Amino acid sequence: MTPKPHYAPLLTYAQKLMDVGVGIIAGAKIEIGQEWARNPKVVALTLLSRSLGNLKGAVGMVQQSLVVEARSLTRLACENLVCAGALAARGTGFVNDLVLDEAASRKRNGKLLLEHAEDQNLADVTHKLRGYLAELEKKHPKVKGLNMRYEAEASAVRQAYIWYTMLSGDALHVSATSLNRHLVRERDGDTVYLRVDVAPEPTHEEMYDTVRSSARFCLVYASLPTTFWAARLSASCCVAWRTSSMF
Repeated sequence: MTPKPHYAPLLTYAQKLMDVGVGIIAGAKIEIGQEWARNPKVVALTLLSRSLGNLKGAVGMVQQSLVVEARSLTRLACENLVCAGALAARGTGFVNDLVLDEAASRKRNGKLLLEHAEDQNLADVTHKLRGYLAELEKKHPKVKGLNMRYEAEASAVRQAYIWYTMLSGDALHVSATSLNRHLVRERDGDTVYLRVDVAPEPTHEEMYDTVRSSARFCLVYASLPTTFWAARLSASCCVAWRTSSMF
């Protein structure tokens, strides 16, 4: 199934929206201070960059009739919007919590890897992981994960969390709803068969709604009442950003 001709205006609009987003990023000028990559304006630009990639991917997936994959990317764009709303509302406070969320994730992953290394008697790896976790604990003794519902409800985009949860169960995560897409009931006389459809055909309405939702999330993001969009990032800042980390 390929998008019907009446999809063309929506796809054209999505492309224009992506062009505008790229223009916003290209035209941004941010003074990089001591906070470096933790500057809320820099984080805002990276969130917008991620959203534009999600939108581009969703459009590409819809064009291949892969609506679940497109909706998964749309869910990511919705998550970006929630984070952008939190960033607009809390600024540096949100960035700091984002760093703590990363630290919490690294601690969990490090402990899992350490358990695996110990089970496999990998003494060399075990020693390195213990040193890594000790350094991580020293740098971030108190960590916490981000709560997307809290972040949404404390911002101007609180309704985005509804879409966030719906798209999570509908496409991104394994659930009864997402798996049910692949099941088809078929009747042959008095016998009912259950057929597994590897690549179920999405409806045109769902494909249209997916692209529209992804584009809408990007549009709302770009219109948030922030002071993120100034002039142009200098070439030196762009190069430095690629080789740095907020963590």
